[in-house]
Amino acid sequence: MKYQDNISAIVKCKPDFIGFIFYPGSPRFIDNHRTNCILEEDKSSQTVGVFVNSDLNLVIETVQNLQLDYVQLHGNESALYVAKLKEADCKIIKAFQMIDNFEWARLNEFTENISYFLFDTPSEKYGGSGSRFNWKKLRQYKENKGFFLSGGIAFNDLDDIRNSDIPEPYCIDINSMFEIEPGVKDAALVDIFIKKVKTKI
Repeated sequence: MKYQDNISAIVKCKPDFIGFIFYPGSPRFIDNHRTNCILEEDKSSQTVGVFVNSDLNLVIETVQNLQLDYVQLHGNESALYVAKLKEADCKIIKAFQMIDNFEWARLNEFTENISYFLFDTPSEKYGGSGSRFNWKKLRQYKENKGFFLSGGIAFNDLDDIRNSDIPEPYCIDINSMFEIEPGVKDAALVDIFIKKVKTKI
C-alpha cells in the first residue's frame, strides 16, 4: 500500500491488518515520511511494517516512529534477530518461503518470540510472485501459533482454502492478485473478498 486515497478506500473494507513495505527492492516500497502522513489519518486496522534483512536498529526506529502494530520479517532473519526485536517490544510476524523439503523444525527456535508465522511462495524478490505454493505442505504444521496464508491467493481461491485439509489460517494475505498495479489494490474486489471471508459465504 503506497497511496493515501487507495489506502483510505481499503481501510473502509475493514481488513484486520494493512501492510507497508519498507524493502527498497520492492515496487511496493514506501518511505517513512509518506507512511507517517498516511497513518495520521487512518489507524483503524492493525498496521504492519514489512522488512527484508533490514538493520535491526532501523526496524526498531521505524516501528517506534510510526507506531506500527506489527513487524513482518520477510527475509532470512535469524532467531537471535527476532529475539532482539521482541526485547524492543515489537510484535512479530515471521515469514517463511515454502521451498521443497521445507524443514518444519526450523520454526521451533522462533515460536516463543513471534505472534504469527506467515507462509509464502518462494521468490527471489521476497514476495509478490503471484503464484500459489502447494498448500498440502501445511498439513505438517504443528505449532501452537496462528499463521498467515500468503502467495498468489486470488479472489476465487477462498473455497479451495476452506475445502483443503490444512489447519485453518488465522489470516489470508490479500496480495498482488488483488492489485491494479504494484502497491494499488482494487478496493471493490478487496471489499467483496473480505465480506466473503468474514461472513463464511
